This record gives sequence, structure tokens and C-alpha cells, in this order.
Amino acid sequence: MSEQLSPETLIPALEAEWQRQGDVFSIVMNGMQRAMLASPVDIHTVLTGGNYADKASFYGGVRLFGENILDSSGDEWRRSRRPAAPAFRPQTVSNMTDRIAAVGVEFADDLRMRDGEVIDIRQEMTRLSLTAILSVLFGDHVNAVDHLTYRTLNDTLEFATVPQDKVGDGETQSHFTDHFARLNDIAQSIIDRTRAAGPDHDSLDLPNLLVHSLDKETGQPLDDERIRNELLVFMFAGHETTSLTLTWFHKLLEDRGDITEKIRAEVDAVLGDRAPRLEDLPKLAYTRQVIDEVLRYMPTVPFVARTARDDAELGGTQIKSGDVVAPYIWGAHRH
Repeated sequence: MSEQLSPETLIPALEAEWQRQGDVFSIVMNGMQRAMLASPVDIHTVLTGGNYADKASFYGGVRLFGENILDSSGDEWRRSRRPAAPAFRPQTVSNMTDRIAAVGVEFADDLRMRDGEVIDIRQEMTRLSLTAILSVLFGDHVNAVDHLTYRTLNDTLEFATVPQDKVGDGETQSHFTDHFARLNDIAQSIIDRTRAAGPDHDSLDLPNLLVHSLDKETGQPLDDERIRNELLVFMFAGHETTSLTLTWFHKLLEDRGDITEKIRAEVDAVLGDRAPRLEDLPKLAYTRQVIDEVLRYMPTVPFVARTARDDAELGGTQIKSGDVVAPYIWGAHRH
């Protein structure tokens, strides 16, 4: 398979190649060779073995936000992780749950006020998940992103799949330049406000941690470009997969009243009229089962990519050093 694929045609094309070639199948996408892996055994080997530890680009598109924790590996990843790690300590995660619950209550109240209105569930779930992640990560800086639009987010993510040879195209550049400028302005305003306020040693909000941290190797503060990259990638990585999962949750259950009634009964039994807390999550067992099945059936990340460090063999197929292999999560969920 060698073609420029849209999100609508990608999975059907991969499914066809999987059926034709088998559990290790070769594709050429945007001019680059990829070895797709559908076997859970091969995927386990790649994701847990030292030979495939480096992250790789699947599409060959642009790197959205420069150097950041999501795209980096090894020492570069550790450098990004250190200043952000305190934001994910157990007690902080518990506090996150309270913030998320408050966002959920406000969102539900808003929907009740719009009873009878036809809504776009994708946009609404994006609004919900984005508001939650901004509240969790940015705390008092949430107001800085009040005017961030669904179109800005969607188009910016779409730019990540543009092939390298198309990035310089005038129409492509003009289409996304304004979105990037808007996102960078938002991130910079948060940085400036955080720096002006001075360090808050009691706050574990991400901007405070990044702006007032020192690089362990150089002893210097992180530069603004690196901080902007980290803030934006946390924002995107934190909301996109969640909003997609919630969208499919509603879509797949729209005709399954038997399941939704069981979820309502479990939530009522565990929570009653109060907001959820972190310790409630293990008690919502049936709800978790349903969400897990949504993720199995419609995984929000259908594949990931790794670069082979040395020659190897996967499923009887020879892999050379430097080859990109892609665990095909969508396929493994249907294996």
C-alpha cells in the first residue's frame, strides 16, 4: 500500500493489507516504509524490548511543538519529565479528581439548560475534556484559554499528518499559521503571568513547575520556547484521546439502553447525589468495563511507532536497523 490516506480511509486500507499480508505487513505511507504489527506477541516484544525503545514518526509529518516530553526519548525525555513529575504525585492526582468532578458538574448543569437542543457530541466532548485538562494542569490560568476554539485544536492536530514534502506548500502554511500563532500566544501569556507572580512552592500547577524549575544539567531555567512546547503538548495529549473516547462512548451506546441503565444504576449506588472522588473509581466496575470495551473497539490511538536499533526478526519478517515498526493497536484488539 502506497498512498496519501485520510483519517476516513486509513483504517480500512490497513485492515485490507493486514488480511492480505498477515500479522506483519508492510506499507508505504507518505513515501516511507513501515512494518505494521498486528500480533500481540510481536507488539509485546517491541514495546518491552530494548531494541525498539526510540519513538518514531509514523506519518512523517511535522513535529507539532518542537522538543517536548511526548516526542522525545532517552535523556531528552528524562530532561522533560523531571520538572513536570511533581504534578503527578498521588496526592496531586487526588486533587485533580476533585477539579475534574467540578468541571463535570458544571458541564452537566449547562447541558440541562440546553434541553431539547441538538448538539455536536464531538465538539461537546472536546469542550468538556479540554476544560478538565486545563483546570487540572493550568489551575488559575484557565481563563487565558477561554477563547480557544474547536477549529483551532482540530486543524492544528490535522497539520501533524501533513507529509514533509507538503509542509512548504503556501496554502498549507497559510491555513495553519494563524492557529499556531494563537496557541503560542496563549502559552506565552501563561508563562509571562506565572513568571511575574514569582514561584509558588505550594502549587503543583504545571506552569509554576516549568517556569520556576532549573535544568538539572545546566542549572539554568528552561527557555520560553521549551516551556511553550511542554504546555501545549500536555494540553493536546491530555484532552484529545479523552474527548475521542467520550465521543465513541456516546455514539456506541445511543441504542443500548440496557447498558446505559446499568451504568446509571451503578453510579447512583456508588455516588448517590455527591461528586465522585478518586477512591470511588474502583467501585465503578461496570462503568469501567464499558469504557474498556469502547477503547478496545475504537482505540483512540490506532497505532504507535518505534525505530529498530539493531537488525531483528518479528513474526518471521526481517527488520533492519533504522526500520520503523508500528504496533497496530486497532488490529491487536481484533486479533
